[in-house]
Amino acid sequence: MSEIVKKWNLRYSELLFFKELTLLNAGFVDPLRIWNAQNCISPFWVLWYNFAPGNQCFACNKSYPLTPDRILLIPPNILYSGWLGAEVSHFYVWFQTKTPFDHPRKEIIEIPAEPFIERIKSTLTVSARQKFLLYTLVSEILAEIPEEFFNNKNASHCSMIIEKALNIINHRDGCISNEELASELHLSTTRISHLFKSEVGISPQRYCTQVKMYKAGHLLRAGHSIDIVAASCGFADRYHFSKEFKRCFSVSPGRWQKDFLNQKNDSAENDPAPSVMF
Repeated sequence: MSEIVKKWNLRYSELLFFKELTLLNAGFVDPLRIWNAQNCISPFWVLWYNFAPGNQCFACNKSYPLTPDRILLIPPNILYSGWLGAEVSHFYVWFQTKTPFDHPRKEIIEIPAEPFIERIKSTLTVSARQKFLLYTLVSEILAEIPEEFFNNKNASHCSMIIEKALNIINHRDGCISNEELASELHLSTTRISHLFKSEVGISPQRYCTQVKMYKAGHLLRAGHSIDIVAASCGFADRYHFSKEFKRCFSVSPGRWQKDFLNQKNDSAENDPAPSVMF
């Protein structure tokens, strides 16, 4: 246990810029349609909770059942697949963290759900406090993770190179070639491709595409046309973009945008909204 002192003070300037948690997206779908997601990877944390059994997540050579007694946390840059074989109520949050919650181990985290179920339920109704409740929920769950899970000092030299590569790709929204990436890391394209696939599980360009797809989702939610989104994400044409989007999310960008906007309109009309997305 950390040493407890008799007196301490955190200055205003220290607290003002202490933004260790950023919420990116959250949602509740009742029920979630059946779908399979293969070889997904994201530059942010993914929190999943299902109100009934029937679905699973596969990651790190292990299967993780999505059951009502556990909350699943997927740290950034872990390759995972989701198998949703039953239509159940599904809650999720995407978020980013900074110190002291950066550099997590490459492991899936299972948190007992019982202490958080009422907190999760409290976030499902649209209100002036909804985003605050979501922020509080994720903060409380993060506080349950032991400190030693973060800032892994035993990371290999190769792991540190790939972490730098991931940061470069994410900063560029996935719009970077293997040659440009290799140049920034002062390595050959063959070397960086080999290291990347060994550490992450997919090629650098496959990862770049995943990052572009998450950016595309954000732009589609903002109401931009598919042509504009495709161009903004570095695709030469709408057809290629739509093909990659469907490969990533198992639905076309047009259908995805329509479903989101319909959910948004429904939640605006019905105060106890069945969907929470932002």
